[in-house]
Amino acid sequence: VEVCRADARKCYEVFEHQLKQHQPSSQQKYILGTSSPSVLDAFLWSHLAEALGDVYLVTVLADFPNLAEYFQRFHDTYFALKDNDKYSNSTATMVEWKVWNHMENLRNPFQQLPQETSKNFSNEADFQNTI
Repeated sequence: VEVCRADARKCYEVFEHQLKQHQPSSQQKYILGTSSPSVLDAFLWSHLAEALGDVYLVTVLADFPNLAEYFQRFHDTYFALKDNDKYSNSTATMVEWKVWNHMENLRNPFQQLPQETSKNFSNEADFQNTI
């Protein structure tokens, strides 16, 4: 498990560095510095969604605030319920799905990634007790 966590940390460091390079420009908000997502963004977001539900990887991800912000921004852009959705031209089915999805996510204990990067967790139980 520790070897896998160390490998994941190395990968996350690369992505964290890449996101830091594009941070000053709001136009370049995706992993390759583009203004629209690429296939790499979709794969990375998918992995992060899985990793946030993994008791081992979520403790590693807590050390990478840019990745957490990237994940949240991607989610907010493509999946979150927005206040203006009820007034947009979206179909009723899409709005219903977004409401249902939002409510399901609120019940998910892994929805929020703690931003306690100053805290070092010695094991997963310490992390779970914090949340």
